[in-house]
Amino acid sequence: LVYEVENTGTMFEKPAMPALEELPVVTTLPDPLAWSDGSGRVSRFKDWKQRRAEILAEIQHYEVGVKPEVDRKDIAARMNGDTLIVDVTVDGHTLTLKAPIKYPEG
Repeated sequence: LVYEVENTGTMFEKPAMPALEELPVVTTLPDPLAWSDGSGRVSRFKDWKQRRAEILAEIQHYEVGVKPEVDRKDIAARMNGDTLIVDVTVDGHTLTLKAPIKYPEG
């Protein structure tokens, strides 16, 4: 399944974000289809977009932080042999990301 645009979650209201000390202890993996407010489970494909937005908001809030928005003009990508190199420049500072590309044989 491939989406044509990035899911930024901005089209939906963010779920309530209790303080860390108010969160329940979860010893097993949570149900990814369960709504954050406990009102049930996603049962229709069209609702998955909203559930994905909830999951994204929770991960950004509790774990990794909010992904900064970067204008496309501040991103440059190139190949060097079998390595993809992406430079992202914000406020004069450049982050360089490198990823080896492995092509299947045959």
